[in-house]
Amino acid sequence: MQREAKEARLVIDPGEAASIAYLIQTEKEITFCSCDQAAIKLISYMELDQKAISLEKALRSAGYHGKNLYPRHLEKTFKAAVKEGKTLRIQFKKLV
Repeated sequence: MQREAKEARLVIDPGEAASIAYLIQTEKEITFCSCDQAAIKLISYMELDQKAISLEKALRSAGYHGKNLYPRHLEKTFKAAVKEGKTLRIQFKKLV
């Protein structure tokens, strides 16, 4: 996972790195949720974005419908990071 982060030129916090590593290794159905843009880009770069969700979407599905979310929590911000991760994959992924 760290190799792919380096390959994509992303710096990931240790907590997110541990979460992503667990997401890769587990057979359990879990969903990754983070506001960290680099982590979301890496999830997309690694083609794991189907296992991730924005904080806004998670809150809405739990019944929260308040309007006081920061931009980093919004679905549109999440989707933009996913799109950028896919772009990074095209640019930097080493095909073996």
